[in-house]
Amino acid sequence: DHTAWFPSNYVVRLSPDELLLRKKAGGSVGLPRLPSSALSANRAQYRAQVLADLISKEKSHVQHLERLLGGLLRPMEEDKRFHGGPLPDLCALLRDVLGAQSELLAALIEQEWRGRQGSTGQQKVGGEMLSRAENLSAIQRAYAAAHPNAIATLLKEQAAVNQILAARNTEQKELISLLSKPFRHLA
Repeated sequence: DHTAWFPSNYVVRLSPDELLLRKKAGGSVGLPRLPSSALSANRAQYRAQVLADLISKEKSHVQHLERLLGGLLRPMEEDKRFHGGPLPDLCALLRDVLGAQSELLAALIEQEWRGRQGSTGQQKVGGEMLSRAENLSAIQRAYAAAHPNAIATLLKEQAAVNQILAARNTEQKELISLLSKPFRHLA
C-alpha cells in the first residue's frame, strides 16, 4: 500500500490519524486558507517546479542514451565481429528511442518557455506527452524485444566487448546496466 506512480518528492504522507481528521473536517485540516490569487500563484509556481524537474530528468536520460550510443555502442557496431548479429538492430532501435525522447524533451522545453512567457494557460504538457505516448510505446516494445538477444551476443563475445570497453574505462556491467536504462526510465 506504499506504492504509487506519482513522484514522492511532490506529496506528503499522512498518518492514519491525520487522514481521519481531514476526512471528518472535509479535507481541509491543517491546510492554510489562502486567497484565490495566492492559490493560483502557488499552483503556477508548483507547476513550474514539476515541469523543471521533469525536464531535468529527461535531459539526463537523453544524455545517458547519447553516451551509450556514441561512446560505447558505436565502436562495437563498427567492429566486424558484431556485424549481422542482433547488436546493430538494437543500436538502430536505441537511436529511435533517443530520437523520440529528444523530441519529447524539445516539446517540454517549449512548454516551459510558454510558461515563462506568462501563458501557462497555453501550456499543454500533458498533451505533448500523450501525443507521443503511442509512438514511444511502440519503439520501447521493439527495443524490449531485441534486448535479450543483444545481451546474449555481448555475453558470448565477452572478450571483444571487454577489449572495446577497456579503451573507454567502462566495464561490461556498466554497459549492460546502460542498455537497460530505457526500461528503468519508464518506471
